Amino acid sequence: MAGLVLSKAMLVAARPLPGNKVLIPAPICALLPGMSKPLQASEAAPAVRFGSLALLAWLWLAAGMAGMAQTTAARDWRQEVQADWLLQDAKRMLPPAVEQKVRPEEDAAGGCDGVKNGQWGFHTEAQDNPWWQVDLQARFSLERVVLYNRCDGTAERNSRIRVLVSEDGQDFRKVYQHDGTVFYGYTDQKPLVVKLNGVAARFVRLALAGQSYFHLDEVEVYAIGAQQNVALGKPATQSSTSQWSKPHSPSPLAVAPVYPIATVLERGFKLAESLRRLGAAVENEAALLRELKRQAEDLPPEAPAQARRELYFRAHWAVRAMALRNPLLNFDTLLFVKRAPTMFPHMSDQHYGWWSRPGGGICLLEDFKTGQPRARCLTSDLPPGSFIGPELSYDGRRVLFAYCRFYPQVADMEKVDKEKLPADCFYNL
Repeated sequence: MAGLVLSKAMLVAARPLPGNKVLIPAPICALLPGMSKPLQASEAAPAVRFGSLALLAWLWLAAGMAGMAQTTAARDWRQEVQADWLLQDAKRMLPPAVEQKVRPEEDAAGGCDGVKNGQWGFHTEAQDNPWWQVDLQARFSLERVVLYNRCDGTAERNSRIRVLVSEDGQDFRKVYQHDGTVFYGYTDQKPLVVKLNGVAARFVRLALAGQSYFHLDEVEVYAIGAQQNVALGKPATQSSTSQWSKPHSPSPLAVAPVYPIATVLERGFKLAESLRRLGAAVENEAALLRELKRQAEDLPPEAPAQARRELYFRAHWAVRAMALRNPLLNFDTLLFVKRAPTMFPHMSDQHYGWWSRPGGGICLLEDFKTGQPRARCLTSDLPPGSFIGPELSYDGRRVLFAYCRFYPQVADMEKVDKEKLPADCFYNL
């Protein structure tokens, strides 16, 4: 298939036609000019203008813009880019991970850390009568407990979940037993809400009877007359840990930024040296970096954080401007995919359409080197679904990708008898 880059999965799924052609479904053919006919394997390849390698090298920029609305947005994209720089630098400054056994308290913290994503916040071993509990650190008259379940095909494990309470952490009494129906939370916005009607307690324990793994996405506890979740960030523990347990720590964004100006400047000077060898005109930006370095060195130790923040972002914008002067970036549009994470993050099952979540699409980021980039979705007319693997033709006029339609009920259906599944819940080209 000269002139078209295909992944292995696409080669398996593509339908060959007589005459060395490949059939692309009509909705996909209609996306870009020139896609109304099957691709010819014998077409001559002109000089590449919109190369796939360049796209891959600059996908980080598209990812930084992907939070924009899919048409011209009123939202300030510069703030989103700056937030991404802060997150990247915060992650770079985290201490290296050390391989060690996770303590129950470290894994259990993920059940009340405020993160809801449909996965597991904590995960016990398979054991008899597993449990998880949180210490509210004070006695409350409790109004309700809100439970967000794991949503990737294992939600039924918690269909008989029990809620227990205690005032001393030793003697627990059961106040609720679920009726066996499966509940979710993140995917359908319908968590299990357990009314407690003023029960007094300091400790809230969740448990299963019999042998099982135990895992939930997030647990929220509300006291009578209070709007805030009184379990958020409180000490928690659980009956055991497993190979899927991990320590949970505050998000890098929750930590006060330190604005590593020196690191940004150092990277900028190295980039300037590299681009000069390619013939890029970067002297204006390099001069600005030298001036910013002088100003940073003149800052007193007690300088306000706002002063460091301003220098930090000015340095980042100067480095970005230099990067965009790379002579290899001789195009103005990026192709990228926005995709919701699948319900089951398995190395193979995440590529089965029945585990998909809706959202995203195949998008273009136009005029990305200017001060007014525009994100445009090419697939907004398709029903809600999941998109993966966009591949671009040699001339930048055709795009091939895989798409599956989202059906909320499919995740709970039996997958062995595939005739019962909708045909378009599988990825198709």
